[in-house]
Amino acid sequence: MKLNVLGIVLCLLALMGCSEVSKGVNIESEDNAPEYELNKLVGVASFISSEDYNSIDRGGTKYEVTLYELDSSASWTGREFTTYVTYPNVFKFENLKLRSSNVVMCVRNKMSRSGYWSFADLSRVDSVYVNFMTNMEYNRILYLMKKGIPSDSAERTAQHEIMEYMLSTSLDIKLSNQIEGNEKDAELQAVWQMLSRIPYTRLSSQLSSDTAVFWMLETDSAKIDTFKTKYADMIEGNLWVKSIPKTDYLVTKLSGYVFGQTNGLGECSDKNDGEVKKVTNPLSRYFERPYMCSKDTGWICPNGTFQELYGIEKGHDGEVIKANFTSFLYAYDSIQGKWVSAHIEQGIACVSSKFGMVLASESMGKPSYLVCKAEDNAPDYLHWAATGTEEDYIAYWSRNLKCEIGIVQKLPNDSTVEVVCVDGKFRKATDIDKTGSVLELEKIANPCGEKEEVRRGKTDSTLYFYCNNGEMGYSNEMEYTLGYGCNANHVGYHQYQNSIYYCNKFTWKYSTDSLVKGVLVDSRDNSEYKTIGIGNQVWMAENLNYEVEPSWCYGDSLEYCEKYGRLYQWDGILGASAKVENVCPEGFHVPSNKEWDELNAFVNLWFHGNSYSARKVLLSSDPKEFDNIVHVGDDLVGFTGIYAGHRTANGFFTGRLTSAYFCSADMNEEGSAYIYMLRHDEFDLTKYAQKTTSNCNVRCVKD
Repeated sequence: MKLNVLGIVLCLLALMGCSEVSKGVNIESEDNAPEYELNKLVGVASFISSEDYNSIDRGGTKYEVTLYELDSSASWTGREFTTYVTYPNVFKFENLKLRSSNVVMCVRNKMSRSGYWSFADLSRVDSVYVNFMTNMEYNRILYLMKKGIPSDSAERTAQHEIMEYMLSTSLDIKLSNQIEGNEKDAELQAVWQMLSRIPYTRLSSQLSSDTAVFWMLETDSAKIDTFKTKYADMIEGNLWVKSIPKTDYLVTKLSGYVFGQTNGLGECSDKNDGEVKKVTNPLSRYFERPYMCSKDTGWICPNGTFQELYGIEKGHDGEVIKANFTSFLYAYDSIQGKWVSAHIEQGIACVSSKFGMVLASESMGKPSYLVCKAEDNAPDYLHWAATGTEEDYIAYWSRNLKCEIGIVQKLPNDSTVEVVCVDGKFRKATDIDKTGSVLELEKIANPCGEKEEVRRGKTDSTLYFYCNNGEMGYSNEMEYTLGYGCNANHVGYHQYQNSIYYCNKFTWKYSTDSLVKGVLVDSRDNSEYKTIGIGNQVWMAENLNYEVEPSWCYGDSLEYCEKYGRLYQWDGILGASAKVENVCPEGFHVPSNKEWDELNAFVNLWFHGNSYSARKVLLSSDPKEFDNIVHVGDDLVGFTGIYAGHRTANGFFTGRLTSAYFCSADMNEEGSAYIYMLRHDEFDLTKYAQKTTSNCNVRCVKD
């Protein structure tokens, strides 16, 4: 059965002063025992503070030292001797005549009832240090001696029992009454620092005398567990150590070991290095908090954020929660992928997705603007700062508004704020903005002279305006490039980029009867291809017929290759597995989605609303291309698309006269290839995602 050393120590510390020595006097031994002469005994009261040293030096506070003689059975003989502590903290007994070498000494402030005790066998020592360790051990030493154990063994046993009880381990160090307190030995200093934290004074004041008696008799294990838990909690992360090599390491290791053993964390070694466990001791103030095993230093407390968020799963962006053990708030930042300190304004947490957000507020009766931002020296620390302006507020909340010149709009988050787009960005709307048009504003800001010109807007640089004979009107980029608008002075044909346009005095029309045509010779096989200019692009006006593997003629007929070009397997000419770097002639390439969309947008710009569709504009008008069966297209821009069909995965050919498949160079995120189609049952040029093994015709576009 494990002896409750600590219970005995605490009981006697709590209830006993220096005058309360057990008086089991042995008169016979006193009469017959020979005298033991001691010329000088020097003692040091190690526990006296530096403030008390100074008081002693000035003749102030006095510490009284009482030496009690013990007989061979460790009982008091009734003989005692008294002296006083002198500066700095030394006391002396001289010319002592004792009947026994076993003594106990008590050092106490004369103003105080309690004191510090130490046992000593004067046959083995001539100097004694009185400290908190001797104070804990002396009663246990007397108990062991009464059981017949020699004094030297009793001293060592009591010291080791207390270390085992409080630290769950023991180290071989000096006897406690020989420890000065400023030892250079790392292990000794570590034990000194650990045991010096035993809160016997604080705890004993919280215990009734009945409790102390129960403790000594080991009849109230709950009280013992409470004490040990309070001790383990106290030393956790709260130890002061001297600058002695290895001491701080040993103290940390010991404190982590004691804390883990007491609070249910168990073993910590290289076998479970990095393991995280929760404190299971409900008596601990750290109950249910997570601790981490470090093979070098034992159980350690991770940082506060780790503890507060331990076991909490990922949240949704901007979600706010309260920490595990405090009232601190955290917000989930989905971009950083973690919980961060929550800085909240108007119910919105400042997280990465809200970076740059501006909120309107009020400070001292004046409007202020809060910006979700990060500090330069801490880019991950996001918070609300009152550094924004009204312009910042409008810029942020107008991001998704369409910039419609001259149109006054309300902010989507604040209907009280009206804005207008000027020079590509929004500003607060003025009264003129609310009542006048953009053209009227431009006339005021930048009036026309007599010179004919087309210029960028001053109120909005994304717009163009023409001036003619002092009159102003809306214009466009084409007229800005030409330098003039369509009026009576410029009736006729005009080339812009790769197309020709006709001015009929009032407006521009796309010239469908004057196209910019050309011829391309493929140097690889000397094949010739027609080309056509469409807006700012130059396209081949027929399908590519350059033979590479895998590619096919429709119906496996060379006749159809001459007429329709070849059908290419997409991943044979494009993507990572392409067998050729560029299937198109030099200076041309397979168009991207962007280039196909640009062609589509150009067609819609010039022909939309005139009963035309992309299908009619882009398909050939030659009935021969459709076996004279049906007239399908008007070929208004010279693209001359034809329904060339395609080849299925099973090797069947289908779709001739009903569909045209054109390769795009792009893929989507799922790894599918994009193909643009013209179909007899659809009006538009439509984009589809297909397997990369699909086949399509190639229309090359100029680099």
